[in-house]
Parts: sequence; C-alpha cells; structure tokens
Amino acid sequence: MSKSFGRGAVALAVISIISKLLGALYRVPLTNILGAEGMGLYQTVFPVFTVLLMICGGGMTGAVSRTVAKYYARGKNAEVKDIFFAASVPLFVFSVVAATAVMLLRRIISELQGVPSASIAYLALTPSLIFCSIISVFRGVFQGRSMMMPSGISQLIEQTVKLSLGLLLGKLMLPRGVEYAVMGALLGVTVSEVVAFIYLLVRYIVYNKSRGDYHSEGEDKTPRRELIKEIMRFSLPVTLGMLIIPMTQVFDSSVVVNMLVRGGMERGRATALFGVFVGPVGTLINMPVVLLSALSAALLPSLTAHIERGERELIKSVGETALTYTLIIALPVAAAFMFFPKQICALLYGAGLSAEEIDISSRLLSIEAVSVIYVGVISYTTAVMQSHGRATKPAVNLLIGGAVKIALTFLLIPRLGIYGAAVASVSCYAVAALLGAVNVYRLKDSVSISPGITVRPLVFTAFACAVFYAVSGLLGGGRLSTLIAGAASVIVYLLIVPSMKIKGGAFLPSLLGKQKRLKK
Repeated sequence: MSKSFGRGAVALAVISIISKLLGALYRVPLTNILGAEGMGLYQTVFPVFTVLLMICGGGMTGAVSRTVAKYYARGKNAEVKDIFFAASVPLFVFSVVAATAVMLLRRIISELQGVPSASIAYLALTPSLIFCSIISVFRGVFQGRSMMMPSGISQLIEQTVKLSLGLLLGKLMLPRGVEYAVMGALLGVTVSEVVAFIYLLVRYIVYNKSRGDYHSEGEDKTPRRELIKEIMRFSLPVTLGMLIIPMTQVFDSSVVVNMLVRGGMERGRATALFGVFVGPVGTLINMPVVLLSALSAALLPSLTAHIERGERELIKSVGETALTYTLIIALPVAAAFMFFPKQICALLYGAGLSAEEIDISSRLLSIEAVSVIYVGVISYTTAVMQSHGRATKPAVNLLIGGAVKIALTFLLIPRLGIYGAAVASVSCYAVAALLGAVNVYRLKDSVSISPGITVRPLVFTAFACAVFYAVSGLLGGGRLSTLIAGAASVIVYLLIVPSMKIKGGAFLPSLLGKQKRLKK
C-alpha cells in the first residue's frame, strides 16, 4: 500500500486525461451541433440528473473504497465480498425507485424549470441512474484495493460510447427539432453507462474468482449488518457534501434563465446565455477536475491504510505528494483560462458559437478560471478529512459555500447579468476551499507543507504562460497559432516540472523511492 498512491494516482490520472480529452471531443462538436440554445436545454436536464446521481450513490465509491482499504489494512479480507453486497443491494432498490419517480414526474419538473421541452430529454437519461449507482460500488471495491485501472477503463468506455453514439444520435435527430437532438445525445449517455456496467461486472466476477481471500472465512468476521451501518455512516455525509454543487447547478438551471427574463431579456436569448455559461465554459472548467478527482480517489484508500497502521511518516509523505500533484495540475490550467480565454474559446468553439457568444464565453472563462485552484484544494482536503474519518466537515464547508453562491446569485445577476452567476460560482468554491484548508491544518497527522510546494509551480506556470504569449505573438494570432503556442507551453511545462525536488516527492520516481526507504 505504501506504493499504491503513486501508481494508482498516475494510472488513474493518465486514463482520466484520455477520458477527459474524449469528453472534450464530445462537448465541442455537440455544441456545434446543438448550438447555444440546445446546450442550454442539455444543461437544464443534466444538473437534475447529477443531483439524482449523487443521491443514488454519489458518496458510495468513497465509502466503499475507504471501508475496503480499512479491512484489508487490518488483514480481514473476507469482509470485502460482504461490503459489496451491503452497499449494492439497498442502492439498487433506491435507484430503481428514483428513476421511476423522475420518469413519471418529468413533465412537472421541466415546467418548473421553465423549459417544458426538456421533458423528453429526461426520458432518455433517467434509466442510467440504475446502472450508475452499481458502478459506484464496483469502483469503490477496486479502488479500496488500490486498483485504479478498472475505474479508469470504465470511464474510458463511458466517454468512448458517449462520444460515438451520442453525437451520432444527436445529429440524426436534429431535423426533428433541438429537443429531439438533445434527447439523442442523452440517450448515448445512458447506453455508455450500460456498457461500463457490463465491463465492471465481468471484471469483478473474474477478480472475485481469482482471489482466494475473497472467499476466506475469518472467525472474527464482521457481521454484514455492522458493515452496512459503517458504510452508511460514512457515505451519508459524503453524499450530502457531493449534493451541494449539483444542487447549486439545479438552482442555476431553475433561476438564472428566469432572472434574466425578468430583467427584460427574451427567453431564447437567456437560454442561450445560460448555455454558454454551463456548456462551453463549464466544460473547460471541469476538464482538470477529472484529474484532481483521480488524485483524491487514489489518496483516500492510501491514507486510510497508513492511518490504520499508524504510519505517520508515510501519512505526511503521501499527503504532501498529493498536494504537489494538485498544484502542478491546477495552477497552469487556471492561468491559461485566466490569461488566454479568448484564444481557447475561439479555438474550440469557433464553429458553433457566434463572435458575440465567443466574447461572452471568454469573459466568463476568465472569471471562473481561479475556480480550478479552489476545486483542487477542495478535492485534496476532502480526501484527507475523509481518510481521518471526518467526512462531515467537507459537507458542511460545501454547504456554507453553496449558501454564499445562492445569496450572491440573487444579488449579482440583476447588476452583472450572466457574469454575476460566474462570480457567485467562484465565491462558492473559494469559501469551501478556505474552510477545508483550515480543517486540514488543524489535524494532528496533517501534511508538513514546504514553501516549494507553492512557489515552484507558480514560477513554472509563469514561464509556460510566457512561452505561450511569445509563440502566439510570433505566429501572429489565429486558431493555428493558438494550437501551436499551447502545445509549446505544455511541452515546456512538462519538461521543467520534473526538476522539482520537494520533500515527499513531486513525481512518481521520487515518490516510490522515498516510500521504499520509509518502509524499510
């Protein structure tokens, strides 16, 4: 387990990069197919689905992962199979009930959102809730054993199927109307979850049969009822915390358009602006989130095992390495979005958005850029707190941040329009990140943070930005120059990052080498 964080984080991060690239390839042409109004309709449905997804198992992956890691660290291997059934059976029943309820109430929900045409889209997307809930349990079991590849491959399957089938169905159904095109795209999402579920089921059965410890029976085996209680005690606050951001997105989908309309804007125009806010801009902001989530997913079981064994040096080493990775990812992405938003938006969305919409999206992106750093801090501090068994605090932090966002949305949209929604969103993440940092600082077995963790990534980020600016200026601007300048800055950044020599290891070789020495 001492090596598991580095290997697991890198494996899941690499696959997440590929998956996210496929996700970007999906959203970019989808925006060009549906247009701003179609993306607004798409994003009207998706936040509600995300909330339901969180309710039906959002916290289960972390809960199962932590529980599996805990019992393996104690040498109680026989509990793993019981953990799977203790989590999956009640979750399956609940997800079936939730999916049925949404399908029956879809017209009422869409009318409350002010977009009645979204009803048909709910019909295509809701069945995937059932498969997503069980997928979360499968991933938790594998991640608890520090096996990140099954989770990563299942994500890759989801993105590949969604990319190919979602775009095909969206384009084929577009002649029938935008709402049918959105339905086709969302139907691709449902099919992708079914295929990922089948893969994880087969992988689990094969692994289960190949591992004798899955079938071993210990004399002091923990009763299944106790396992259910333990999983639920952990998963409930985690789920509540994960619900906050999707709930604020549902709030946006229900309030932002209506507030813009009440301010005198035509509804189609308001829906298009909302589509730019949550579609193109939201997609870009969420790109690094997948990598940051991969780090926290690998960090949770690794820290949990070290805590169970009382390995304080490894706790600090792994924690510091995870924080270093977080900043290495978050800082350059935030800087790129902040300083070069127009070039990025024009490169990716020039074929589907008008010049005015490109200008609006670039302004929104520059405002929300700093959210990438806040989200990175939130992901890191949440994994640390959860590994210490304090899952409630991250939920409370996000709840406070969500309350700030709601208050600022009502205050700022009448004054700043759609840009007010962006400022409110950034404020939510800022508050939650600050509170999370305070929580981690107060832990006894917290990481020891050296100054280089922040200073060196900042310097390297500034250097990469200078490269982008210089190359872009030499080539005279335009989409091709943006692409070349972006590639040059990324290559330079990847070349200079390994020069970091920070206590705890800034990259995989030093991490594994240090942990071998500590283990000895």
